Amino acid sequence: MSVAGTSVYVFAKKRKQAKQELVKKRLTDSIKKEFGNQNINGYWIDFDNHNGLEYECGITIKNEETGLKESYTFLFTPEIGEIYRIKLVNDSYE
Repeated sequence: MSVAGTSVYVFAKKRKQAKQELVKKRLTDSIKKEFGNQNINGYWIDFDNHNGLEYECGITIKNEETGLKESYTFLFTPEIGEIYRIKLVNDSYE
């Protein structure tokens, strides 16, 4: 690969990483607003399968009252920080 080709590749990779970090930050802020102080075990973002400006995401929360781990999927629009189409996909005991 030429120096110019390598530079373009590195630039594109850094730009993609910066965009993903921004999406992660906005999602983290939106999760705090949407799910409050619940016991969040983790979340995921599908960066490879997004429709235009929205991303498929998911979250796992431990329900302190029931002891169940609840997994949800949802769509996220980072430009406006909106989480929508929240759907329970699984609940199980630890």
